[in-house]
Amino acid sequence: MMFGLQMFNEMESLNREMDQLLCGLGLSRSPEKRNDNAGLRVKDTGVEYKVEASIPGIDVKHLEIDVLGRQLSLSAEMADSEVGDDVIWHRRERRRKAFKKSFMLPEEIDSEQVEAEYKNGILMITLPKAASVLPKKISVKAS
Repeated sequence: MMFGLQMFNEMESLNREMDQLLCGLGLSRSPEKRNDNAGLRVKDTGVEYKVEASIPGIDVKHLEIDVLGRQLSLSAEMADSEVGDDVIWHRRERRRKAFKKSFMLPEEIDSEQVEAEYKNGILMITLPKAASVLPKKISVKAS
């Protein structure tokens, strides 16, 4: 089991490096992969997972967070800029209009207790682990 996970992580790392290399050359293997980077960070505190996603400029009304078992899915749409049709752009780098990301967490979570906050372009999600995966203290009775 550990070998399979290690192999998967190495393949994912190689895939990211190839995308970065090709993107740096002005090429891309897949157009949808180009905009997939949300600067995700996942931290395990022991009792919960803390997920941070850097996704500035999203419309919070169109932000969706779904949890199914161990899978976390995020999707959002960029906020429309209030610019008229008579504007001439000299540079416009924000190309993506939507963001989608889905990944598996190592353990089951308690989906009823999930909390999320969006502030200054950072989405912060707290995902408490399910009680069934947390360590349980067993009391010993003396006889």
